[in-house]
Amino acid sequence: MSDSILEVRDLTVTLRHRGASGRRLLDAIDFSVAAGEFVGLSGPSGSGKSTLALALLGLIDDGKQASVSGSIELNGGQLLGQPAAQRDGRCIAGIFQDPVAALNPVRTVGSQLREVAQRHLPRGSRQSQVQSALSSLQLPDALLQRYPFQLSGGQCQRIAICMAMVISPAVLIADEPTSALDTLSQQAVMQALDVLRQQGSAIVLISHDRRLIGRWCDRSMVMDAGRLTVNQAVSEGELPGGPKYRKPAASDGNSPVLRCHGVVARHRANGSSKGNRGSAALAGITFELSAGETLAVVGPSGCGKSTLARVLVGLHPASGGRIQWGGALERPSRRQRARMAQLVFQNPALSLSPTKTVMKLIAEPMLLHTTVSRSQVKDEVAKWLARVGLSTELFDRYPHQLSGGQQQRIAIARAICLEPRVLIADEPVAALDDDTRQAALRLLAQIQVQHRMALILISHDLSSVTKVSDRVLVMDAGRVVELGETAGVLAAPSHPLTQALLAADCG
Repeated sequence: MSDSILEVRDLTVTLRHRGASGRRLLDAIDFSVAAGEFVGLSGPSGSGKSTLALALLGLIDDGKQASVSGSIELNGGQLLGQPAAQRDGRCIAGIFQDPVAALNPVRTVGSQLREVAQRHLPRGSRQSQVQSALSSLQLPDALLQRYPFQLSGGQCQRIAICMAMVISPAVLIADEPTSALDTLSQQAVMQALDVLRQQGSAIVLISHDRRLIGRWCDRSMVMDAGRLTVNQAVSEGELPGGPKYRKPAASDGNSPVLRCHGVVARHRANGSSKGNRGSAALAGITFELSAGETLAVVGPSGCGKSTLARVLVGLHPASGGRIQWGGALERPSRRQRARMAQLVFQNPALSLSPTKTVMKLIAEPMLLHTTVSRSQVKDEVAKWLARVGLSTELFDRYPHQLSGGQQQRIAIARAICLEPRVLIADEPVAALDDDTRQAALRLLAQIQVQHRMALILISHDLSSVTKVSDRVLVMDAGRVVELGETAGVLAAPSHPLTQALLAADCG
């Protein structure tokens, strides 16, 4: 197009292996983006979407590990071959798929925001720009004093988005900016991005949520195996909701595998290693879970969902209340707890050891906690990989060599290979494309039926909640504000927060 601000021509990225050319990660990519245009980019996990984002941002080293060729022009100037460190960050900015890894863990988020403003904005406008970005993303000033590990995944995501918004870049590459957010926060983020678009910034939204693309974007591009296969206008709400994956109800519903009564936990205060200091994170959580049952946990970002998950598996101390496993066991040993409950973390990249291959990552828990021998483990790993839709070709790969969706499926396989009585899944399908998401939900439902496994599904995706859960628990500010059968709660929500989440999801 004649008024394009970004022109990409014949962009090719080839992975090198021991000095020789290997697999093409991007294959002759061509597209243009105009100033003020909102473009969506979707495609299967591993199709090259994040690689394209890294290439546009100048974060792929054209050297021993990969070769980059083609052309990337911004306002007529060639960017390809210009290192990211030498670029003006206001030209092309990025919001990364992994918000926690994008933030410095030893600095407060406020200091990181101020650094961005100091580097790119004149002194007189810094404070107003930061405050405007915080307000548009519904972020309170109190969060500026915290470190990334003290925030929820959704809050970290919004801080990362805020950093990009502060500088009003010519082009913003947003890689899954809403995957960790509840529906209300998603709506706030998309409205904020749309304000940037109205101010003249071009937005490239990378997302597995094609409904989101249909609702907000002017044009949709689809990638597959490193190639652009579709580049066309989109219409709002063009995707169906997909099938439901309901399973038979638990027959032994009167025999809970987990009882929580009045569970209390606190955020760790700065510099404290104890859980009984700092502000309240959970304030009297009470519920029961039966074998084979799926309990969905929903609520705004920062309401305590992930803290509840960490308390249940012993990664965060409870400062009050009672947690009973299997009817009576209150203080399981580490080994007992591993077979009782497993957690799939919200951030798969940080939950997988970067120094271990896929083979070792999945083999390790089986060798520690099951009777599988070393001679059998390779076949067992292959079986569990197949169950999450991955092949044995990934055996020798490390986490950084996988896409976000592949990392998430490895994390799921690593957890379910122990066949725990309770699987706690914290946003387990947020990083997956629609087809893989449906396959993963179907897999979880099948495993529940086969192994009488209970599932606690923490999710911002209300369509997933509708498809798989028996009951839904709604949290706000560390408390349970609504609990009941999924169909009843979603059809006639009684609490204003539940009503607002549903209204935002319906758009």
